[in-house]
Amino acid sequence: MGSVLVPLTEVWKKEKLVSGTPVAVRHCVVKVFKSLGGDKAKGDDRREVLSRSFAICMSSMQKSGQVKPGTRKATKRGAGKAAWRMKDPKTKVKDLEYERIVQSARKKS
Repeated sequence: MGSVLVPLTEVWKKEKLVSGTPVAVRHCVVKVFKSLGGDKAKGDDRREVLSRSFAICMSSMQKSGQVKPGTRKATKRGAGKAAWRMKDPKTKVKDLEYERIVQSARKKS
């Protein structure tokens, strides 16, 4: 009759795309990383831009109440927004972009 729908979170877990970082923070990091010119940076500069991107996004998400202060754990509010974001078809593309950025910053040049 029809195919069985698998929740997107299960697909991401299989592909090891779900990190301990909340969805909102991952998407924010991608946006800030690009705005700070991280795509053009190389080596240590790229890692520095990624580090600044994380700091900006974690601070922003903690102030907005989506992430618990001093941790990378989502609050109840953050978890609700994450569930909403997971319905967006662009979420997987953004998560893949996040993974690409993190992997490229980890490489030694």
